[in-house]
Parts: sequence; structure tokens; C-alpha cells
Amino acid sequence: MHGARHAWITFTPLVWLVTVTFTAGWQKIFSPLPAVGFLAQADKLAAAGASSAATQTLIFNARLDAAVCGVLMVLVAVILIDSARVWVGILRGTADTRVCEAPFVLSRLQAEEL
Repeated sequence: MHGARHAWITFTPLVWLVTVTFTAGWQKIFSPLPAVGFLAQADKLAAAGASSAATQTLIFNARLDAAVCGVLMVLVAVILIDSARVWVGILRGTADTRVCEAPFVLSRLQAEEL
């Protein structure tokens, strides 16, 4: 319809959310402060030398949290890269812009009365 004229309306919040999300994810994984970073917390617990089962569980959980956070950041990056590829195709006119949604069908169910 309007091309890229109004794209900034959705692009600005996207840039803000991606910046905040990736900054927070990076800090949660790699921050040297044990109160913030998962890996720093695991290293602090491992350096404490307590080899109880509860401590080993906390170390494992902190490293698992770091791995899950990293995987989610990679998945978000992949989604953004693929979305950018589609957006560029649409703006260049080389990608199809058809909407493939099912048409609206009115439900035969009655609304519940309070």
C-alpha cells in the first residue's frame, strides 16, 4: 500500500526491543558479577569448593540457564535475519505480498450470558 513510508512506526519499537533483549541476554550470560551473570554465579559456586549435591545442582542450573539464554538469543537472531530478508524482498518488489489467511467464518456458538 504505502511502501516503506510508515515502516518506521513498527521498526522503531523493534529496534528498541531487540537492543534491550540482546543486551540483557548478553549480561545474564557473561556478566562478571555473580548476582547478574549465570556463568559467574556457576564459577563462584565451583570456586567455593562445596561439593554437596545441592551446590552441584545450582552449578548445573546456572550453566543450563546460560545455555538456554544463548540458544534463545540465537533463535531470535535467526528470526530477525529471515524477517529482514523477506522485508527487503517486499520493498524491492521481488517477494510476493499476498496474505494467506483463512476467511472469517462466523461461529454458530452462542455467546455465554453472565
